[in-house]
Formats: sequence, C-alpha cells, structure tokens
Amino acid sequence: MNREKRLHFLGNVKLFRGVSPDQLSMIERVLTEKKVKENEIIIEENKPGHEMFILVEGQVSVSHSLTLKVGKNTFADKDKALNFLDAQKYCFFGEIAMIDPKETRTATVTAHSDCELLVFSRDDFERLCESDYKLGYLLVRNIGEEICSRLKKSNTDLLKLTTALSIALSR
Repeated sequence: MNREKRLHFLGNVKLFRGVSPDQLSMIERVLTEKKVKENEIIIEENKPGHEMFILVEGQVSVSHSLTLKVGKNTFADKDKALNFLDAQKYCFFGEIAMIDPKETRTATVTAHSDCELLVFSRDDFERLCESDYKLGYLLVRNIGEEICSRLKKSNTDLLKLTTALSIALSR
C-alpha cells in the first residue's frame, strides 16, 4: 500500500479521530507493516504486549481461554471466540498495551484469513504522545472510548449469559 492510500485508510480508523493531517502523517511514519497467514496467532492471552495493531486487510478472531472441569478432578483449557474483527470496519486491537505496559494480553487474537496489519509500538506511541500533547490526548481519549465500548458489550454479554443460566437452573 502506498503512503497516500495508507494515510487515507488511517484517516478512517476510530483510533485517529480528531487527529490533524500533519499528526496522522507523523503516526504513519512510525507504523510498520506485518503480514500474517490464516490461523496464525497475532496476540496470545496472558503474554506481555508492547504494540497494538491496525487491521488493514483480512479478518481476525478474538478469543478468551475458558477453564472447564471435564472430569472428576481434571480441567481442560478451551478457547471461546468472542468477536470477529474485519478490516472493512477499520479495526484496531491490542490497545491496552499502550495504556498499561505491565498488563498482559487479555485475549488471543488469531488471523481468520491472511491479514495485513500495521504495528504501532508502545515506544513510538509514547514518543509521539510526549512530543505532541494534543495528539497524546486524542489518542488516549480514543483508546479510552474503545475500551469503554468493549466493556459495555462485555457487560451486556455477561448479563445475557447469567440470565440464560438463571433460567436454565430454575427449570
């Protein structure tokens, strides 16, 4: 993807809402491209993370490990896909690594198809935020809004699950 197309694409990503063309150009210069094959793990749950990703092409699945008791004294780890992200929706993921460097990854993200990603390292994120406080504010605000949106969805999903469990147990 040439630089002009990349800038146009980035202008549609919610992470960069409110960012000026000059600021977007500064960001674009620090992003690196990464291609991954279908079924390749991009982010692994409970592992440290130092970058976030912007999905340019393809689809990814987001899953969490569920520990299920499968026998009298045994447990098995299973993954539960919670969400699918599609490049056509200008998605980004791994943003918690930008906010909390000590936190490990909260989910596993796996390529559902061959994907093209842009990688935004935490070091570059911090450098840009420190050099331009307005840009830093906008990026952190946009990340905060995305985290809030995802938390609201999780709360709704949890309410549905507990309601279904309650109904099932009352029968």
